[in-house]
Amino acid sequence: STSKYRTVMLDTASGLQDLVLKEILGFDELPAQKSWGLASREQWGQCALRTKDLLRSCLDLVRKTGCSTVVVAQEREFNSEGDGDLLMPYVGSALSPSVTGWLNPACDYIVQTFVREARTVKKTKIGKKIVERKVASGGVEYCLRTAADPVYTTKLRLPKGRVVPDVIVDPTYRKLMDVIQGKG
Repeated sequence: STSKYRTVMLDTASGLQDLVLKEILGFDELPAQKSWGLASREQWGQCALRTKDLLRSCLDLVRKTGCSTVVVAQEREFNSEGDGDLLMPYVGSALSPSVTGWLNPACDYIVQTFVREARTVKKTKIGKKIVERKVASGGVEYCLRTAADPVYTTKLRLPKGRVVPDVIVDPTYRKLMDVIQGKG
């Protein structure tokens, strides 16, 4: 590594996009709730191009310096406005669609954090078999979604056939790296 830093983090990509839009519009502050017509189609296009350029610079740090790059993004639901049954809603980065469409393939790993009700395994004997099932135990679990999902955008660029858990409970950097390196 040619960098004195091992990891650079952008928190958040949507905040970066807002800063770019604010600059393009010449605003001191963006309204808390962006509304239709805030920016023209051309201004949104400029915003998307500039945001992609800045994100590319962040992601290129890996190639140029050996430094890892983490991009944090809030999430939003896509394809939820229409009446049609052809497009299924999905959840991805809360960026303009063209920036999200560019960023997802540019990243090697995309995971999603969430909180769920804690679960424990309960064993029950049914005849001669012992059946295990997960039941709510109270409290919460902090989770990291890692496996492919039909609704949430996730991706781990790994060798074909590598099995990954759907979720890592109480995720840490080490737990995620073990999954990526096939140790877990």
